[in-house]
Amino acid sequence: MKRLNTKTLPTFLARSGAAVLLVGSNSGETAMDHAEDFALLWAQAVIAGLTSVQFGYIDGDANPEIRKRFGLKELPVTLLIRNGAIARRTESPSALSLHALVSSAPDRKAPDRVAGNPHLLEAG
Repeated sequence: MKRLNTKTLPTFLARSGAAVLLVGSNSGETAMDHAEDFALLWAQAVIAGLTSVQFGYIDGDANPEIRKRFGLKELPVTLLIRNGAIARRTESPSALSLHALVSSAPDRKAPDRVAGNPHLLEAG
């Protein structure tokens, strides 16, 4: 998990493969719920051994140019990025699943830990 800013975000986005980016907000119950869902998705990816999927966070309130760049009107939002391009946008990271991450991973093969735990691949 990487905390990003406007200087580090381009490098994060330029990497090949899959990435999950939380563009967060620093206030409100929705922001906390979103952060918890994002953390759970990250934990599931770690447990499943999806080391090729990178996770990052950027504060959308402190970096308003990011909102403009991605055309974001509401925060928080989670972006699934494949090879530098936004593949999916959601207001709820719980809507993303390990299935989506596995299909985004460069080798597109579920690690043994995922294959042995089919509930981890349930679509969100």
